Amino acid sequence: NLGLLELDFYGGYRFNLGPVDFDLGILHFEYPWKNIPTGPDRPPPVGTNTTDWYVATTFKTITLKYSQSFTLIFGDPDFVGSKYIEASIPFELGNNFSLTAHIGRQTFQNAAYTKARYTDVSLALRKSFGHSLEGSLIAVSTNALREDYTSDRGNFDGKAALIIGLKYIF
Repeated sequence: NLGLLELDFYGGYRFNLGPVDFDLGILHFEYPWKNIPTGPDRPPPVGTNTTDWYVATTFKTITLKYSQSFTLIFGDPDFVGSKYIEASIPFELGNNFSLTAHIGRQTFQNAAYTKARYTDVSLALRKSFGHSLEGSLIAVSTNALREDYTSDRGNFDGKAALIIGLKYIF
């Protein structure tokens, strides 16, 4: 199913002030071939792509990051300005392996969606293969409510998942 593909694009500027690293930038999440069906409240078709700005700070190994959307999220104009706050900490395991613990909190700008807030947690095992290539195995779970995150097709989008990834940095 090509609708399951997600392409993430990042651009930003990193700098440090003493022992603290900063990262400011833009994130764009592209979901090719995926549109939300037409409905009485939506013009046809509504795309699911979104763009956020972010600021992150890292001290030693702990990273705190704040992101805010300035486009639609999940194709809904009521979600513009929604926020995501996260923290992560990596652990080096040796032999080019690392493990990263992560927690994040999604909130929505529109007060009508306060019930749809959720927290996610993940553990990511990564392996560097050199030459800017990295593989990952990520276990993720949320406390998203079934009634808020079940699609029109009956799929619960807030369920726990195992994600396999391959990243090339250029």
